[in-house]
Amino acid sequence: MVDEAAGESFEVELEDYRAAGASGPPHQVGGYSDSDARDSIEAVAARAVGAGWHGDPAFYEEARQWVTLLQVAGESAAEMTGSRAYLLWGIRKDHLAARDFSKIHFDARGRWH
Repeated sequence: MVDEAAGESFEVELEDYRAAGASGPPHQVGGYSDSDARDSIEAVAARAVGAGWHGDPAFYEEARQWVTLLQVAGESAAEMTGSRAYLLWGIRKDHLAARDFSKIHFDARGRWH
């Protein structure tokens, strides 16, 4: 059963988020990471499991199996140094489909204070 009050609250929060537009940080749930393609969570995870490097067909095949669970971006220079600091969690699509969160991959970018 869906809690209608919670659903309405979520709708309000979602509208507020959308109204903020591009002024907020690029936090993200699901999909594909919003970081540099060579260092996306998909690429980092593929390298971490030993699938090789860019240019290797096995690397690209493995990278296509990964998606972003959560991307948290720094909101201000007070929180990070360097460009585009991110905390990223990724998961293989088959593990996500099986609801197996025991094998997620975590990566941190930039310098966080």
